[in-house]
Amino acid sequence: MSLRLRLLLIIGISLSVLWAAVAGWMFMDARQSLRDALDNRLAASARMVAGLVSQFPEPGDIAANSSKPLDVVGGL
Repeated sequence: MSLRLRLLLIIGISLSVLWAAVAGWMFMDARQSLRDALDNRLAASARMVAGLVSQFPEPGDIAANSSKPLDVVGGL
């Protein structure tokens, strides 16, 4: 095997290993960033739903007022 071919082979393998290591590191970092973003969105959605649910009257309050809740789904 000639010296030139050996040099090209060593450089090619070295660059391939370096590229694979950097790509793996970047993939893991991007994956963690995506997971954090999705966790933040899930937490914000949960807070929004909790706020909406807290606005509903309690079932005991509806029975005490003896009035029917407003039916917004039913027809006119």
